[in-house]
Amino acid sequence: MTIEDKILKCKLWLAKKQNFPFYAFLLFQLKMVATEEVPITATDGEHLFYNEKFLAKCSMETIRGLLIHEIGHIANGHLWRVNTKDKLIFNIAGDFVINNNIIKNSAKGLALPKGVCLDKKYDGWATEQVYHDIKDKFPKVEVCIEQDADGKCKAKFHPCGSSKKWTKKNKGELKKLEKKWNKEIKKAAEIYQKQIGDLPGELQRLVEEVEPKVPWQRVLISYIVPSNDDYSYAKPDRRMYSSDFIFPSLEQGEKLENIVIGIDTSGSIDVKELSHFVSEVKSILKSFSNVKAWVGSMDAKLYDFKEINDYKMPINAFGGGGTNYNCLFDEIKKRKIDPSVVLVLGDMFATFPKQKPSFDVLWLVTPDHGEPPKWGRKLKYDF
Repeated sequence: MTIEDKILKCKLWLAKKQNFPFYAFLLFQLKMVATEEVPITATDGEHLFYNEKFLAKCSMETIRGLLIHEIGHIANGHLWRVNTKDKLIFNIAGDFVINNNIIKNSAKGLALPKGVCLDKKYDGWATEQVYHDIKDKFPKVEVCIEQDADGKCKAKFHPCGSSKKWTKKNKGELKKLEKKWNKEIKKAAEIYQKQIGDLPGELQRLVEEVEPKVPWQRVLISYIVPSNDDYSYAKPDRRMYSSDFIFPSLEQGEKLENIVIGIDTSGSIDVKELSHFVSEVKSILKSFSNVKAWVGSMDAKLYDFKEINDYKMPINAFGGGGTNYNCLFDEIKKRKIDPSVVLVLGDMFATFPKQKPSFDVLWLVTPDHGEPPKWGRKLKYDF
């Protein structure tokens, strides 16, 4: 059996097995290319490169794991999420995240070769969190490649991953790839749901991140400011095609300044609702080229209220008690923040400020909700 036959057999195996048709569909979108330019495998978002000599020594379980690993970089958006970060270190951070998920499925027919980046410490971490944890230690950082049953490290090595294949893409090419793969992820989710049923949690999060429930660009358009003074009337803003007026488009991107977001994490909010709220917040941050936002979670108290300007930054959700939205508005006053708009995501079974603030407020409400004050704008959220 040739290496090409083995790879095809592995992809077909993944397509038939209950846990992996999502990834299999995405794998079939990549062109397979044999090359000695990569030591093991790599992807540029259009091709999956593989070293025939290395794969010839691998078991079918390991080849499956390597295929899942490469498509995992695409499904998680690592190629375009890197932005201005060090590409090699970010690639390695992504390896840790993906490999932990693969090892969890080792009993289901997946394996990884020795020497890959693997550390239980990073289980459940976002790639950006791993990146910041290892970047200051790099290149001296040692990573664990083998652990005993108690999770203690038995063997270490200095990571030497390669991201050369996908770092050659320019911003325009990466933007096109992101748009293309977002569509493919949605298709893969539909296929999975038809074949199997509900998506597992990790796949559901991937889909939710590329498919916001609320059109935030349209909702927040009146709060957008130019990142500089350069307007262009050459291309009308597509959001205004239904209008009788021609609005200028922003040449250097769109900036959303000083938006404050409060996430209701009280006891009346269930896990599913909370997951959707966090996804929507990330969608807001991702919708604009420049964002300056304050984000926090709240029940009767405000937790982890911090400035955030990147949708990839971790958003923590603490709480579980009673509900009093005054804590958010009190903190805005205490910190002397002058928000362009305040967005509250919750079920509205809460205590509200008695007086209308000097700034606009948007209430994003769950299907079963109480009534927010009439001085804000209510947006209904359809799960």
